[in-house]
Amino acid sequence: MIAQTYENAAADDVICFAGAEEALYLAMNVLLDAGDDAVVVTPNYQAAETVPMALREATGVAL
Repeated sequence: MIAQTYENAAADDVICFAGAEEALYLAMNVLLDAGDDAVVVTPNYQAAETVPMALREATGVAL
């Protein structure tokens, strides 16, 4: 149903999440490998800061 609202999307192109934190968790798990050090801009949406820090080494950089 969601894919039908877009001209060039199929159902296989759509992933739905219950909230932003769930989506950030999946994205960070895919993008960050073991040994990576994430750079997190702070302040930020709380999950955008805490999820990378929970998964890997992370360095906060103040705006």
